[in-house]
Amino acid sequence: MANTEKTVFWILVFLLIIGVAAKFYKLEKNVPEAISFSRKAKIETAKIPKAAKNKSKAPSILNLNNATAAELEKLPHIGKATAEKIVAYRAAQGPFKEKSDLLRVDGISIARYKQIESHLTAP
Repeated sequence: MANTEKTVFWILVFLLIIGVAAKFYKLEKNVPEAISFSRKAKIETAKIPKAAKNKSKAPSILNLNNATAAELEKLPHIGKATAEKIVAYRAAQGPFKEKSDLLRVDGISIARYKQIESHLTAP
């Protein structure tokens, strides 16, 4: 490599390092003061699903055997149709014996069940 090429190479490396440092500095400035500046805290706050933010009036814990379709609808990731399917399944098959029985309802996948499991109870 010629001296000119080496000089250009090191200038580009220097500019790359400065750019990365500036980006991290800018990210740190945009984080609210209430949030810890640790990377883990930033990742955890970014993982809050939009549906959970929109349904902030969701009850803390619902009993699967007593909840109405309207109450089930307030759960994150549960819409009107799914709530009605849960109520219809309960009417046809009888009360849920445990929370995992919810997986038998059409439209409740394992992923969705894991998202709402903490909001449910069953005798």
